[in-house]
Amino acid sequence: MINLDSISVAFGDTPVLEDVSLSVALGEWVGIIGPNGAGKSTLIKAIVGLLEHQGTITIDGREMDGLSARQRAQIVAYVPQVPSLPVGMSVGEYVLLGRAPYISLFKWESKADHEAVEEALELLDVAMLGTRDVATLSGGEAQRVVLARAI
Repeated sequence: MINLDSISVAFGDTPVLEDVSLSVALGEWVGIIGPNGAGKSTLIKAIVGLLEHQGTITIDGREMDGLSARQRAQIVAYVPQVPSLPVGMSVGEYVLLGRAPYISLFKWESKADHEAVEEALELLDVAMLGTRDVATLSGGEAQRVVLARAI
């Protein structure tokens, strides 16, 4: 469950979001619609901890402001509108980056991490792209690979 209580975001002196409250139940689908500049992306960035905000954001009973970046990344993932894909990295290596919050410092990824990557690639029907350089992907392939990393 996601709970937003009185979320406000400002860029300098310019308010972008004011007093937004929302509850999303487990399994519920929610669409956020509005004109360009209405604050849709700003709201998502506040939820994942990329922007400072006023108010309280709770996911699965855990208040996001009290968590480290690693802890937040284990709970929620963010897929930007225009992802930045590194040149010279395979699809499999890129998706494996999504496992970083689960790998301890100074440790290597485990068999379970590699299995999670394979499952995500299969789920999004891009397993056949595993060895391809991410820079060679079509727009649609790239979007699915970025989603696989988030999963």
